[in-house]
Amino acid sequence: MSQKTRYQAIPYHLILIFCILSVSFCLAGYQYYVHQREHIRLGKQDELAAIADLKVNQIANWRKERLGDAGIIFGNRLMNDYVREFLERPGTALHEREILNWLQCFKQQYSYHNILLLDGTGNIRISATGEKEMLGPDAKRLAAEALQKRQVVFSDLYRSKTTNLIRLTLVVPVVASHRQKNVPIGAFLLRIDPQEFLYALIQSWPTGSATAETIMVRREDNEIVYLNELRHRKNTALDLRVSDPGKDHVLAMVRGGIEGVAEGIDYRGVPVLVATRMIPDSPWFLIAKVDQDEVFATVREHFWFTLVLVNVFIISAGAVLGFIWRNQRASFYRQQYEAELERVALIQHYEYLTKYANDIILLMDTNGRLTEVNERAVSAYGYSRDELLQMNIQDIRASEALSDLDYRLRELHESGGLVYETYHQKKDKTVFPVEVSARLIEIEGKKYFQSIIREISERKEAEFRILEEKKLSDSVINSLPGVFYLFDENNRFLRWNRNLEAVSGYSSEEISRMSPLEFFAGEENILIGKAVEEVFAQGESVIEANLVSKDGSRTPYFFTGLRFVSSTHSYLIGTGIDISKRKKTEEELHALNEELEQRVALRTRQLETANRELEAFSYSVSHDLRAPLRSIDGFSQAIQEDFADRLDTEGIDYLQRIRRASQHMGQLIDDMLNLSRVARYEMKHEEVDLSALVRAITADLMAAHPGRDMKCVIEDGVIVNGDFRLLRIMLENLLNNAWKFSARNTEPLIQFGTTEYKERKVCFIRDNGAGFNMKYAVKLFDPFQRLHTQAEFPGTGVGLAIVYRIIQRHGGQVWAESEEGRGATFYFAL
Repeated sequence: MSQKTRYQAIPYHLILIFCILSVSFCLAGYQYYVHQREHIRLGKQDELAAIADLKVNQIANWRKERLGDAGIIFGNRLMNDYVREFLERPGTALHEREILNWLQCFKQQYSYHNILLLDGTGNIRISATGEKEMLGPDAKRLAAEALQKRQVVFSDLYRSKTTNLIRLTLVVPVVASHRQKNVPIGAFLLRIDPQEFLYALIQSWPTGSATAETIMVRREDNEIVYLNELRHRKNTALDLRVSDPGKDHVLAMVRGGIEGVAEGIDYRGVPVLVATRMIPDSPWFLIAKVDQDEVFATVREHFWFTLVLVNVFIISAGAVLGFIWRNQRASFYRQQYEAELERVALIQHYEYLTKYANDIILLMDTNGRLTEVNERAVSAYGYSRDELLQMNIQDIRASEALSDLDYRLRELHESGGLVYETYHQKKDKTVFPVEVSARLIEIEGKKYFQSIIREISERKEAEFRILEEKKLSDSVINSLPGVFYLFDENNRFLRWNRNLEAVSGYSSEEISRMSPLEFFAGEENILIGKAVEEVFAQGESVIEANLVSKDGSRTPYFFTGLRFVSSTHSYLIGTGIDISKRKKTEEELHALNEELEQRVALRTRQLETANRELEAFSYSVSHDLRAPLRSIDGFSQAIQEDFADRLDTEGIDYLQRIRRASQHMGQLIDDMLNLSRVARYEMKHEEVDLSALVRAITADLMAAHPGRDMKCVIEDGVIVNGDFRLLRIMLENLLNNAWKFSARNTEPLIQFGTTEYKERKVCFIRDNGAGFNMKYAVKLFDPFQRLHTQAEFPGTGVGLAIVYRIIQRHGGQVWAESEEGRGATFYFAL
């Protein structure tokens, strides 16, 4: 009976509890597995998003720094002046050396691969490395774009067609003032090697991972291009392109311009977790991804761990159901353990982020003792990590910056966060400026100071250079002759030089409250106002006006105004030159001009009288001298014909000499008259076909000398502007000379044509006749100067003098080249 009672006393309720507990354990295990999987997935997504945001910010800041470098170059007026003078006068070695030194310093300080100075046509004039380079089509296109737009151009990543290297290029135009306009005269081309920073930043990963990687891509028409080398595939930068990634591919987010965190398939076809971000002010997308197998590897471990644990719980529940309290405590400790694992994982993530940060990160207690430092702090200060952890914050502060340390710590206690600048020192006592971003944090109930420190030496140096350039510009402005001023559209003075204060008698404080119109009075005030409006409307204006000083005195000035436009506002920049001396000189010149005009009138009347007398003399020479010469020649001919039988050979020879002399004298008289007429002839300018004139003259020569076999080569279409009659006389003399001096050649040749001489079109007449010695060429165009005897070639030596006078009246030039026995060439240009 007792056995039956004991059998019936089986604790069904415990079995029910056991079953309920077993089911509960299974459900709890499943829920725990699902929860852990989702928790790990969300944690990894947050980590991917944080890494993507960090890298996007770093890339964006890097681009801003490069554009800031370009802004420094673009605004460097002094270097622009050096470049302008160097390009205009390439032989100026001093400017070339200063530009090269500046480029080398800039390249070294800002870690550029190379910096090139290009002229306005895109040719390389100076290279910072000194190596010879050849601009590819992409670089030439960027340079042309920068010169055309007159603004900085930052290229996308591209592969050089000359070196096959991937490059980024920054082009800064050099703009100079020319005829009151800003004209691009050249450009600085800054070459950036993406391997040195950009690719290193993209390819680094702050935590240990076998599959994680960061990828940068861009959209090009219907394709998506990978911009960097991939971790699991080589030779992909700018070469791997995807046109149709598919809806499950991670690039589908890029094609749709979607930012966020999602799951997808990568370029290997492997499932991944991915975070996408657009990089501001660029066409680039950043993709941070990791394989799902790696992400959920710990989940599988948790699955087996949970499965074993559930079985153990189920088995143990039947045996130790009575020990519920202990099981509850085990569950409590298990939860605590899991929470600790999560806390340790978060600490590890934080350590990875701080360890590989570019900035110095320090953690110290409220007394300033360092409790944690990152690797950047070790490299920056030169101490080992153990040495730093034994130090106080005041040990790494520069001595001159210790005085405000207590004040900063108190302010940080009160506000909880603080950003300020100070000076730190390295182990070798080198002092460097830093920017500190500090905040008060709490870890496990204790308060700590966390400081993120950035070295700002380059920024300080840039600020110093800007300050020095401002001092230089102030010095230049104050050294300008006359007055200098700059005011805005509201007629509010912004800059002026000391000369304006000295001339006007107003103090600097008074000028700052004045309008430019207050320096003028009466109608000139209205004219100046219109000139100011003209500058802001049309870009420039000049005017003369009297500047009224504080004491009421007036000084005449010549004012020049130009419009200067910034990104948002327009300004008027101008100068004024004191023209008091010029005005006085003009009055004196006016009086002198009146006197000169009277003298010119008197000289004109005298010249007219002399010309009339010269004409009378010419008429007398033409008629009074010709009559005796004709008598001598005629009677000599009559004696020779009528009394030839009474004269011996010697008498006939004397008569022939008399006739030749009288005829030669007559020719001299004709030539002298022709020479005088050329100087007095009134010119009428028109288009003259020299080719047609040469053909007509040579045809006349051949008709007059039918026995001569002369070859003439004449260029067609030689048309000039001049006086037809004078040009015909000039050509007749030159062609007659060529005809005469080539008479003894068995195959005479005369050529007429054009050629280039010192970038100018000139005409020439060439023969293959006797030629002359070039050392006597200076006498060619003087009247009555001959290089051959009368017996060799008859003539008076006046023809070339007439040619010279005609060319001179046309404002031209004539010269000759020859070699004895090889002919002569006469060149002329009108």
